[in-house]
Amino acid sequence: MSVLALVGVATFAGSNWKAHPEWGPPPPVAPFGRAPLPNIHHVVGMYFPVLGRPSFSNDYNVSRGRYRHTGIDIRAPKMTPIVAPFAGTIGMKHETFWIYGDDGWSVLGTHLNDDNLGRHDRKGDRDVEFAPDLVPGQRVVAGEFIGYVGMSGNATGPHLHFELYAPGGGTTMKRIRSPLASLKAAIRLRRPVAVLPETDDKPNPGNVRIDACVRGIDEKSKGLYLILVATQHGGEPARVVTQVRYLRLTVPQDVVDSAGGWQALAEQAPTHPITVFVRDIDDLTNESVLRMRLNQPQVASQPAESPLNVFLRGLHSK
Repeated sequence: MSVLALVGVATFAGSNWKAHPEWGPPPPVAPFGRAPLPNIHHVVGMYFPVLGRPSFSNDYNVSRGRYRHTGIDIRAPKMTPIVAPFAGTIGMKHETFWIYGDDGWSVLGTHLNDDNLGRHDRKGDRDVEFAPDLVPGQRVVAGEFIGYVGMSGNATGPHLHFELYAPGGGTTMKRIRSPLASLKAAIRLRRPVAVLPETDDKPNPGNVRIDACVRGIDEKSKGLYLILVATQHGGEPARVVTQVRYLRLTVPQDVVDSAGGWQALAEQAPTHPITVFVRDIDDLTNESVLRMRLNQPQVASQPAESPLNVFLRGLHSK
C-alpha cells in the first residue's frame, strides 16, 4: 500500500476534511467563508519555499466569491523544487504538505505536481510529486527538498499555494497570518540542504556515492532499479537530486550477499534510501555496483542544529 493511501478515520469539527494516519499529523484546515481574514503580518525566519526565480504578489485575503484566498500563490514552472521553509514535523497527502515548526509556527502548501512528466494528465505517482525519501510524520530540516510545484486541483497554472499559521490553540481563523512579510524576508537557496544517513563512508577518488530509493530488482539479470535522492563525487559535498531520475545498475552477487541478499533488497521500503558506490563516469546506466549498504531507518530524535538553523530559530522567536 502506498504511504499516501487514503483510509479515513476521523473528521475535523465543522469541516468535511478527514484525518488519515498515513498523512502524519493532521493538517491545519484553512477557514472557508466570506469573512475577512486577520490582516496581521509577522516576519517568520524561513527559507523561501520554492527554488529558482519564482514570483508572487499579495493575494492573501482577496475575495474569491464564496471564500477568501487563505495564502499567497508563488508562481513557478511545473516541477520546480520545493524545500521546507523551516525545521519541523511534516504531514502530507496527495497535492499537499504541511509542516509544524519546532517553535509552533506552521505552514501548508498545496497544488503539488500530479502530472506525468511532459503531460497534464493528473495521473502521476508520488515520484513526480514528493521527494523520494519523504514520509509523513518525519522531521525535516530547514531547506530540505520535499516536492515539486504543480497545478493540481483547482489551479489554472503552476504555482505553490502557501499558507502561514501562528502558534497556539484555537481555530485557524484566529491563527492564520499573511505570509507576505515572511516571504519577502526569506533566505533564498540555490539548492536544497542535503540530508543523508550519518556515516563517514565517503566515496574514493574516481567513485561516486549514490543515495537512492529502490524501485525494482531483477535477480535473474542482477539488475537494481533506483530513483536518485543524492549524489556525492569523490572530494566534493553531497548534492540533492531535484529532478526525477531513475537508474538501472548491475549488482554482482558478492556485493548483494554482503548487503544481506536479494530478499533484503526486495523488502526495502520504497521511501528508505540505500547507499551504493560506483565508478564516476558520465553514463551510469548498467554500471556495476562496487559497494552497497542498506541503511538503518532514521531514529526519531532531534539532530544537532547547524549554525544556520540556530540563526533561523532566533528569527522565529522575535
